[in-house]
Amino acid sequence: MQKCFFSTYTKPDKMASIKNDMEYYNSMKRYAFSLIVKQGGDGPVPGGTSIHNHLKEKFNVNDHFANAAKNEASAAYRSAMECLQLNVETLESRIRQETKKLSSEQKRLDHLKKEKDSLINRSRKLKSGSKKKLKFRSYRGGNETEAKDGTFRVRKGRKVTVYENQYLFEVKYLDPEIKRLKQRIHNIEQRKTRHEHELLKVKAQLDSGHPSVCFGSRKFFKQQDTVYA
Repeated sequence: MQKCFFSTYTKPDKMASIKNDMEYYNSMKRYAFSLIVKQGGDGPVPGGTSIHNHLKEKFNVNDHFANAAKNEASAAYRSAMECLQLNVETLESRIRQETKKLSSEQKRLDHLKKEKDSLINRSRKLKSGSKKKLKFRSYRGGNETEAKDGTFRVRKGRKVTVYENQYLFEVKYLDPEIKRLKQRIHNIEQRKTRHEHELLKVKAQLDSGHPSVCFGSRKFFKQQDTVYA
């Protein structure tokens, strides 16, 4: 194999030779990576020979190319395993946050449903002719309150929205808010389920020691499936 030094000029008659050397070197690097993955590290191959000597004998190259291919393959393997471990920690953190958020949103949805039920029961009592007015069932720390004059108020920070009667409060605020919370809970559950499946997949790769590595750029990886007219 010929050597290619860093230079701003390359003789045109050497380009074919350099291209062949690059392809030969990359195939050697991928082969070294497959050996490291099988063994779970850059230890000796079956038979007691080191990967470095094994590459020299198999590809008939000198120490420089064999050592470079082995080091690059070993670095790619260690990097992939560290990325898998980092992905596990990231996914576990996201799942914990989503579980906490689900609990919070579900608790608020339950409170709003109780408020809705209290208003429904009040309407039924009035329709049945009962003169006893049921109290609006709010909850501690809630944003919704009923004033003595029969208006409903919703506080969000410093902003207070006033609804003149029960009907407007249900139609304009309570029902849309319940619907929004249900959709939000559904989205969080889907996201959590997706992250749990990803976590199982990443843990399986980490435990087996078989990371997924793509040699080359993303552009070249996509070109393998590109069909030109």
